[in-house]
Amino acid sequence: MAATHHPALLTYKTLEAETSSPLRLVVMLYDGALRFLEEAKTSLERGEVDTGRERIRRVERILLALMDALDRRHHQELSSSLMQIYQYVFSLLERATARSDARALEDAARVLRPLGDAWRAAEAQLSKQAAGKGNGHGPTP
Repeated sequence: MAATHHPALLTYKTLEAETSSPLRLVVMLYDGALRFLEEAKTSLERGEVDTGRERIRRVERILLALMDALDRRHHQELSSSLMQIYQYVFSLLERATARSDARALEDAARVLRPLGDAWRAAEAQLSKQAAGKGNGHGPTP
């Protein structure tokens, strides 16, 4: 049984998702997408097409969640840019699925990785600011 399917781990991951901040959830989604892209790539390279396609479907579901989370009302320009990026990544996933093209998955990871890094940096910065406010050394509200 794969470690990601162990019941205790699934319970922990579910609890983590249910109690995390929205920013943490975005970081988790990017991390998951990148992990599944790597698993899909490895599967396709090994000739395990069904497994590769299943991992690609997981990435597609994550992208749909990221698209759904876009705040178009308050951040129209950013949301529009991210939507275009996600649609491009979807096109790469379609190519990977249709042609069993591991290189398309590498391209998708190259697009998503810097975005995930940016969200992770934002999360770290907010955590640092929150910690500063909590100890009396941070800026005053």
